[in-house]
Amino acid sequence: MLGGGEYAFIDEETATTIARQKQRVIETEQPVEYSVEPTFKHSDREAIFYTSRYPYYEDGELAGTLAICRNVTDLEERTRQLHVLDNILRHNIRNELNVIHGRGEQLQRNLEGEPKAAAGTIVDRAETLLTTSEKSREITTVLSDSQGPTSVDIGQVVRVLAKETADEWPNADVDVTGPTQLVVSAAESITAAIEELLTNAVIHNDSEKPCVRVNLAVEGSWGTLSVRDNGPGIPEFDRDVLESGGAIETLSHGSGLGLWLVYWTVNHSGGKINVDEREPRGTEITIWFPLETGG
Repeated sequence: MLGGGEYAFIDEETATTIARQKQRVIETEQPVEYSVEPTFKHSDREAIFYTSRYPYYEDGELAGTLAICRNVTDLEERTRQLHVLDNILRHNIRNELNVIHGRGEQLQRNLEGEPKAAAGTIVDRAETLLTTSEKSREITTVLSDSQGPTSVDIGQVVRVLAKETADEWPNADVDVTGPTQLVVSAAESITAAIEELLTNAVIHNDSEKPCVRVNLAVEGSWGTLSVRDNGPGIPEFDRDVLESGGAIETLSHGSGLGLWLVYWTVNHSGGKINVDEREPRGTEITIWFPLETGG
């Protein structure tokens, strides 16, 4: 490779892509990140590389670019295999659960007394498992996302979700304060994660009138989102999941996959999360997302 370029040993299309990325770094003197899937001319082998390319200086003068390439071929193949397995499992489980749910509802309509109540339990459990299946899909998407965070206006997202929550539970008091526009860098699953927090603040609230207060703010280079409620507080297990992603070995004892979705969304966004108890009762969950500085 010494003294040569990419055109000498990989396919022309990939070599052209790399040449353009080099030129981009030279023109802007800013690092870039990209992925390529070259085919090597002399072996016909294929690979996948994630690349970070930086401007290179000698004696203070721009002399070219320096690239760090990571071969992720095996990782991408395993990811694709897991996606296939995940899709098959969820499809089959969803179909079977829909049958159980439908039969359970049929029994509810035709039974009385204790058998009717038992059928209701079947329906409730089927609905819970269907929800868990959907949340597992969202978590799989977060964990396998190689593109990284994107720009999201949580000022708008939160207000839309707050209205939907209030419409679904008319007895709840849901309010949002703070800037109407707050653009942060976050994983694409941020909408589902915020929805999870708002929903939990209502459905796990034993107050006569559930009260949920959402506040948006800017703290230095962070955009913050806090969700406060007047509920019974959060179990230690759920706090551990949200703050550190801990307690994996006791996952079955938790409240489901929803809080894991929140944790992994924040984690993949480069953010942080904190859980506090409120006096005399209630919980405050605060999340920090990096402010979007581009454009």
